[in-house]
Amino acid sequence: MRAFPLQTPLDPVQMKQHIKIRRADMKTKLETKFDMLWKELGAMVRISMPLAFLFFVLISFTFVAENPVEYQSITETRLLNILRILAHPNLNGRGSSDSGYDCPSKLIAGEFKRYGLKPLGDAIDPKDPFAFGDTRSYFQAFEGKSWISGKVSSRNIIGYIPGETNEFVIIGAHYDHMGGNFPGKEIYHGADDNASGTSATLAIAEAISQVARQQKPKRNILIALWGAEEHGLVGSEHFVTHLPSEIKLENIAVVINLDMVGRNADNELFCILAPEKLDYAKVTPELYALTQELAKEFGFNLTYSNQGFDASDQGSFFDASPPDRRIPVLFFFSGFHPDYHEITDTYDKINYPKLTRVAKMSLRALWSLANAEKRPTYRNTGITQESHAIRHWRGCNRWEEITNVVWK
Repeated sequence: MRAFPLQTPLDPVQMKQHIKIRRADMKTKLETKFDMLWKELGAMVRISMPLAFLFFVLISFTFVAENPVEYQSITETRLLNILRILAHPNLNGRGSSDSGYDCPSKLIAGEFKRYGLKPLGDAIDPKDPFAFGDTRSYFQAFEGKSWISGKVSSRNIIGYIPGETNEFVIIGAHYDHMGGNFPGKEIYHGADDNASGTSATLAIAEAISQVARQQKPKRNILIALWGAEEHGLVGSEHFVTHLPSEIKLENIAVVINLDMVGRNADNELFCILAPEKLDYAKVTPELYALTQELAKEFGFNLTYSNQGFDASDQGSFFDASPPDRRIPVLFFFSGFHPDYHEITDTYDKINYPKLTRVAKMSLRALWSLANAEKRPTYRNTGITQESHAIRHWRGCNRWEEITNVVWK
C-alpha cells in the first residue's frame, strides 16, 4: 500500500473532508475512464457485431448445406439400449427359423415406423398386426438354400427416405445370428456379430430421418436389415434378385455394410472395398478419398483389406452387378476376436465408445454419398472371375482358419 506523504497531521474534521474529496475525485476519474472504454467498446460492437453475425450465418449455412448431419441421437446409451435387447437371451440368439427370430424383425419394423421411413417390402398382410404400413410392409419374406440347414425361411426389413432422383444409396447390416438350438441349448448372443452393426444402422436411420425432414437428400436412402446372413448371405442375395419395383440394379449407386463393428482396439478399423487386395485409390477413388477424410476426422487408423469380402452382405451386390459396372461397396469391420461365433459374444464386451464413432462416421459417409454430385465409381482391373459361391466358401473357410472356430 502506498504511504501518505509526510505532512502536518489533520484533525478529525479535516480528515473527513479530505477523504470525501479524495473519494469524489476517484469516482470522477473512474467514471471518465469507464465512459471512454464504453464508447470505444460501443464503436467496436457496432462495427463487429454485424460482421460477426454475418460470419455466423455464413458458417451456419455452410454447415447446413454441406453437412447437415445431426449426431444427437447417436449416443453410447442409445446404442447400448438397442444392443442389449438384440443380444438378450430371450431372443434365443436371433437364429433364422428359431422362435426368437420373429421378435427382433418386428421390433426393427416398429423402429422404422417410428423414424418415418417409407416401407419398401411386400404387399401388406392385413392379418399381420406388425406389418406397420398401409399398402406396403417393411418385410420382404424369402426362402432360400442354407449351407447350414439346407433350407431357410426368413425376412429382410427394408425402408427408405425419398430423394430427388431415381438413384439409391443403401446402408445395411445383418440382424440374424447363430441362434440357440444347439446341443446343451446354449445361446449364441451375437452381440458383436451382428447386434453391433444392427444397432448402429438403426441409430443412423433415426438420425438421418431427422435430417431429411429439414433437407431432402439428392438420392434415395435405403435402410436395410438383412436376414439369414449366417446361412450364406441368403437375405441380401434374395434382395438383389427380387428388387422392389422402385429400384433398378443399375440405379444402386453404392452400398455400405456394417458387420462386427464393436470390438478390439479403439482406433483400429478395417475398410473393405473389393474382393482382392488392390490399389483402392485407383479402383474406387471416390470411396477411398472419402474414407481417408473420415478416418482423420473420427480418429481411426483404417486398414484397407479384402478379408472376408464375400462373407458378408456387400458381396451380394458386388456380384449381382456386371463386371464392367460393379456396384461400389464400403464394408466397415472392427476385426475378429476369441468370442467370434461363441456363446461368449455378449453385450458387456462391446466397445461402446468405438461403436458410437463408427456409427457417426458411417452416417457422415451415407449423407455425403447421398448428396454427392456424382456417384462413386468402381474401375474393373481384371479381378479373378470366381463364382460368388466359391468365393463365399473360401471366405468362410478363411474366417474359420483365422479365428480357429468350428462353424456350428
